[in-house]
Amino acid sequence: MKTIYMDVTGFLAFPGITGIQRVVGEVASRLIAAQKNQEYQVVLLRHNRDFHFSICDNDRFFSYYRHTRENKNDCVTARFITIDGLDENAFWLDVDGVWVSMIPRHLLYPQLAKRNVQIGVYVHDVIAITHPYYVAADSHMRFPPFLGSVFDYANIIFTNTEFTQQQIQNLARELHCTRDIQYVLAVPGGDFTEVKTAAHGGTQILPQVQQIVDQGNILMMVSTLEIRKNHQVLLDAFDQGLAQMGYQLVFVGKKGWKVDALLERIEAHPENGKHLFHLTGLDDDNLHYLYQNASFILFSSYIEGFGLATVEAMQYGIPTILSDVPVMHEVGGEYCDYFSPDDPQQLIDILSHYQKHPEEYQKKREQLAQYRCPTWNACVRSIIETVMNFRRAPEDSHTVEQIVYLAARSDGLLQTLEYVERFMPFLRKVLLFCPAGMAQEMKQLYHGRLALTCVTDDELLQGRALPEDHAYRNYFLRCLAMQRPELEEEFIMSDDDYRPLQRVELSFFIREGRYQAFYFYDLDQWENVVWTPTSYDKGMKRTNQFLKAHGYPNLQYAAHMPQIIRKSWFLEMLQEHPGLETQGLCEWATYFNYSIAKHPEAFDVRPYVTLAWPELATSWRQMVVPNAYWFENFYPWQYEKNRYFAGMKPEYSDDTYLENMSKKLIFRRLAQESLEIQQRWREFENRYSVLYKLFPSFVFCYGYETTPGYVNLPRFLELDPKGIYDLAAFIVRRTDSGMWEMSDEEIWLGCRWAGNSQTMTAFNLNRTGKVIFKVLTPAQAGKMTLELLFSLDGQNWNLNGQIPVGIREKGC
Repeated sequence: MKTIYMDVTGFLAFPGITGIQRVVGEVASRLIAAQKNQEYQVVLLRHNRDFHFSICDNDRFFSYYRHTRENKNDCVTARFITIDGLDENAFWLDVDGVWVSMIPRHLLYPQLAKRNVQIGVYVHDVIAITHPYYVAADSHMRFPPFLGSVFDYANIIFTNTEFTQQQIQNLARELHCTRDIQYVLAVPGGDFTEVKTAAHGGTQILPQVQQIVDQGNILMMVSTLEIRKNHQVLLDAFDQGLAQMGYQLVFVGKKGWKVDALLERIEAHPENGKHLFHLTGLDDDNLHYLYQNASFILFSSYIEGFGLATVEAMQYGIPTILSDVPVMHEVGGEYCDYFSPDDPQQLIDILSHYQKHPEEYQKKREQLAQYRCPTWNACVRSIIETVMNFRRAPEDSHTVEQIVYLAARSDGLLQTLEYVERFMPFLRKVLLFCPAGMAQEMKQLYHGRLALTCVTDDELLQGRALPEDHAYRNYFLRCLAMQRPELEEEFIMSDDDYRPLQRVELSFFIREGRYQAFYFYDLDQWENVVWTPTSYDKGMKRTNQFLKAHGYPNLQYAAHMPQIIRKSWFLEMLQEHPGLETQGLCEWATYFNYSIAKHPEAFDVRPYVTLAWPELATSWRQMVVPNAYWFENFYPWQYEKNRYFAGMKPEYSDDTYLENMSKKLIFRRLAQESLEIQQRWREFENRYSVLYKLFPSFVFCYGYETTPGYVNLPRFLELDPKGIYDLAAFIVRRTDSGMWEMSDEEIWLGCRWAGNSQTMTAFNLNRTGKVIFKVLTPAQAGKMTLELLFSLDGQNWNLNGQIPVGIREKGC
């Protein structure tokens, strides 16, 4: 028997039963009623603290919602359950407004998934994301991480309309959610649990309600007073003609947010309490009495997820006039009339038409008599059938359980493994190649869920000498590791500072049977982004030469993120190119470019998705700007004071999920600023070329009977503050025969700001004669001077030119 857990904490805490609380009550009570004939049991929970829940008595809950409506919390028992006590393979159903729960879903859902509990979430709307200015500040802050956790962990998303479902699917695509999520339409019913009216022995009808009914001609809107509900337009229509036409305007609903001015207007209105009313705290008897006697129901929202009052009104057969927005057409269809939510005159015209043509009003009521609203039984039946028939998508034939590291320090890897454990649930094992001392530390200190296997450097090298250069050493060790029996055929290769930012499934690395390969640069262009070449840069040069010499593609896949590797193809490459392990190449670029050349049908090539690579927006010009961030290239200094992530925790904590969202926003902003700077530079280049008939560039000449120096320097430059600019420079040499040619010699060019000793260098790394000046601009605006230097040996620098530069005010 399947267990369905449902969190009703919000329902129990909220003083009334409106909106989402009505949905929760209907779903929970009907799940209880139907469970006797189904192979499931419902367990209603109230959250207490941490992962501790009280269990509710189903019979008491059912009795409260269907009959007594006295004390909600009488249904809470002394029994409790913790997250560890949940049945495995059970189902967790969230219908309530859990984005404001005391237990954030980005903490709860990973724990449920770890226990193989399936997760279904009823998402009522996404207004907090699509129209954030219409929601309370609390929802604006909490809803985005909630929806992110839904995309990361939910198996099923239930929605109330196709409109809302489409909005959610669009957001999933924009956020690059690749998980297989089932979307199910579960339309709320209009047949709410019947409550007796006063005429049949129910509660007492309030005097003010009776006054309204006795006066007749009731225009009613049932909704919380909040800015997106747009009560303002109804009040405008009331003042501009509806009052004179003899109508009463009745607002039923509690005060929401951003409506102080509206409430002041209502309270100060001369018709307030006479023909204009704002009623709060009505019980079901009084509300239904008003529905039964209303002339029209109005609904003027700018945006909705569904609008329960709409189907409720149509169920009563009351003509209903809705705002002319897509979701209202889906709910109301041909049974309703529509007006622009910004035009009170349109509403006046509709009501005037019905007043002048009472036969049309009667036809509308006759049409509504044929209306059959969606039922709660049908809604809950779709939920039950989905839950009971749910089967996870069939697993891909690939079995990938191992993540592999080459590392030399335990502290950084231990922190990273916390992220891997929580965000990469498909992994079961970690294989570590490391020094013997670190292997001993890891065995003592690591107590996580991944099965740890260590191979020491001595076991790996087996007496072979270890190269001193970093690039040579790293590639040599990687190639040796490929030959170890502990390494599985398919595995995730990573470094100890590559951290997942969100839930990552195996489907991220293998989609529709194809390996996903993530690149970040073209190796032909890499020499244009380096200053003084490092061991890494020189390794890139050697890698590019190797790939081009053998006709392989030459994209750069060292994207500073975990990637999937097929062991046999790496070994195939080593076998085809004997001695390759000693060449000091890039393991990522050689493996992926070789494998893609040999097995093109097995790969999809994609732009990388790494945050903080480059570590600073000004480190080097990006060839590819990530359109999403799935991993962080971790730099501890970025968490220091006045750095990008100051105040955030470098180690995993309960705040990590939210902090990761903040990191993404920070780097998206930095990327956008970088793109804007590049755009303004192109605009300057175009203006300069029109003015002087050439683009601003630099040519350095030297050689036979030639004094080394720059020619054709730009007359001036216009740059942004705190920007990074790639300025093209060409190195040409005059041969002994007097001919000019692009230089293939190791020439160094440099620049610096006058008064600053720090030189920004450019090196003829690939000996093509083309280099890029990387110019970092200061933070302050004003007039500056850029000094140009050169060196024929990389040590002795000569000042050889100056360019006036205007640093613009930011945003100008």
